[in-house]
Amino acid sequence: MRELSDYLPSLSVSAAVAVVVLTIATATDLRSQKIYNVLTYPAILLGLSLAGLVSLGLTTSGIRLTESLLGVVACGGVMLIPYSHSGGGAGDVKLAMAIGSLVGFDSTIQAFCIGYIVAALFLVVRFIILRGVGGLRHFHDGFASFWEAVGAPSSRVGRPIALSGFFACGMAANLLNWSLW
Repeated sequence: MRELSDYLPSLSVSAAVAVVVLTIATATDLRSQKIYNVLTYPAILLGLSLAGLVSLGLTTSGIRLTESLLGVVACGGVMLIPYSHSGGGAGDVKLAMAIGSLVGFDSTIQAFCIGYIVAALFLVVRFIILRGVGGLRHFHDGFASFWEAVGAPSSRVGRPIALSGFFACGMAANLLNWSLW
């Protein structure tokens, strides 16, 4: 008989910390629409520290320091693009930097891309529930009206949604080896 652990991926300490950080971020994002610096900044430092231990050869579980630094800088840079269009806070940017420091650039970007896809599907389903399938006929009114109706992930139009929960879904998919590329 197979054990439950046979179906679950083995997690490095860094990946386990990333899951905890995403879980806490999701809870605070849902409750107050904020991802707090008291969560993200220590997570970045912890990710860099764990990666430093790997680079020094003191442990083999996790990513190397160069991958962690790339994760911080590149993930933060990539997330500046949606941030610059959202008009909201930079919590998602710092969350990406924290997760990037823990699991690296590729895993973080994959998780966040999957998260955005899941969020888009959620918004379409929510639009259909709010407006009915017939509401899709009026999609030609403009993309902005669609975003307004579904509560886009932006404070400029509609109600913002807690993206960190979708990012957590993306990380779960990533840890289960569901890959976009």
